[in-house]
Amino acid sequence: MQTATGINLPGGYDRVKVVGSLADVFGVALDETTDCVVYERSVPGMDINAEALARAFNRHAVWSSFTRSEVAHALAQTGDEGLRFIFEDMQTLQSHCAALDPRLVLEIPTLDPRLRIATHEWHADGQPDSDNFRELILCNYAGATTQGARHSDARLKRDGIGDNEYDVAPGSPHMNFGHFNIWRFKTEYYGMKGHAFIHRAPPPVPGAGVRALLVASRKPASPG
Repeated sequence: MQTATGINLPGGYDRVKVVGSLADVFGVALDETTDCVVYERSVPGMDINAEALARAFNRHAVWSSFTRSEVAHALAQTGDEGLRFIFEDMQTLQSHCAALDPRLVLEIPTLDPRLRIATHEWHADGQPDSDNFRELILCNYAGATTQGARHSDARLKRDGIGDNEYDVAPGSPHMNFGHFNIWRFKTEYYGMKGHAFIHRAPPPVPGAGVRALLVASRKPASPG
């Protein structure tokens, strides 16, 4: 059973703001002093079985993404309570921001180097000259959770498989996103308004279970 994981920020993560409600996740500005906002949630007793979700969607790919309508269809077929919780999160997020496009993502970890996924590298999402991903919302439900890094510990890579990959200093403190907490953070679009938030999917390890997370992009009227 996955239980909510509290936010324990290492030193130097003062640009990450912890808030007490979902409304505050959207109410706090991402600006020169704030790169990321997180709502620390307590969800006692919630059990989300990511392996069961993968079976419900009949997907065996390393990485799969599902829309709200696809989640609703699977929920109608299975009645899975974990899936119901995720679907309600999708609805709630869109009620706060209609511009969101929430997706359920399932990742089946693999040690096969031929199936390497770019998000396992330290990276920032988006592009400076594109408004496709001005900011992202992310929530981990099951499996190993997303990790964050301080911008001061990172250097842009010149030979990564993605456009915005970083090297992070060995031994630097990482931040763990935890389960059920809702994160909203900057992408590369913000450029001069601070720093895009650097993060990664945790590197696969032998025996790792299926990861389940919600990812939603948002295109506000202005970067503020």
